[in-house]
Amino acid sequence: MAKQGSILIVDDNKAILSAVKLLVDKYFEKVLTLSSPNSLVSTMRTERPDVVLLDMNFNAGINTGNEGIYWLQQILDRYPSTKVVLFTAYADIDLAVKAMKMGAVDFVVKPWDNEKLIASLRNAYRLATLRTDSGKKSAGTGQDLVRDMAASAKGMTTGGAALSAAFGCMAVINAADNLWM
Repeated sequence: MAKQGSILIVDDNKAILSAVKLLVDKYFEKVLTLSSPNSLVSTMRTERPDVVLLDMNFNAGINTGNEGIYWLQQILDRYPSTKVVLFTAYADIDLAVKAMKMGAVDFVVKPWDNEKLIASLRNAYRLATLRTDSGKKSAGTGQDLVRDMAASAKGMTTGGAALSAAFGCMAVINAADNLWM
């Protein structure tokens, strides 16, 4: 499998940055890391990653996820085509739902399962490249993406069954959408 795309990993834990970088380096052409979100906007401006894996908490003793929500909004406001996967040790369904409604592609809980993390990041990359430069859908990719996302959602600790059902609904909608193209 050829390496494709670029990813920016933002986490204050340097051991996690190193571990995830080693893991994703096999799949992405370019892997960038930041141990603080303070230079996130400038890095986004210069590097334009396809996918961002974003930690939710950066200050010791604070685990509300509000920092991650803030930075998610900053990314989506400035770079709406960049896909963001949130990453946290503090699983909270309400927080995950809020983040997904805001535009996050997925919500991964630490400690992570390598296969599920890679599936989530690859799905985010596929979603980032779903539309061509002309704005038209790539043939067949939407159905493939929905199928792959549904498969990767099965067995997730946070909302796996619900996510699988949601992706099943998306597959039906996508199929209907393709009839009109």
